[in-house]
Amino acid sequence: MAIGWLTVFKAIPWSDVVAAAPTVVKGARKLVDAVRKRGGEGEGPDGPEGEVAADPAARMRQLEARIEELEGRQQAAVNLMESMAEQQEKLVSAVEVLRLRSKFLLLLCLVLALGVVLALTR
Repeated sequence: MAIGWLTVFKAIPWSDVVAAAPTVVKGARKLVDAVRKRGGEGEGPDGPEGEVAADPAARMRQLEARIEELEGRQQAAVNLMESMAEQQEKLVSAVEVLRLRSKFLLLLCLVLALGVVLALTR
């Protein structure tokens, strides 16, 4: 079982993952900061000091504002996920290009090594 995981980890293009990490971290930090800022305002569904709104219309407005805030957070999370998916797609295509280039270079090295061996045996 450990050999399977080792093979999986060897197949991961770590240089590409590391190269894309700052963008992913920046997006995640923006999302976390937005959640902290909105969540830390101290306003719950009952109001800023936790008091229950006596007026049903005022309570409804508070709940509608809270729903809009949650929808905004959800949209930010969706945007972050879309961005991460696009980055992953770019990573996969870059890995494919690198894989093809490495195969070409391996073939070229084999041809050159064969040429050197033939030149030395003459």
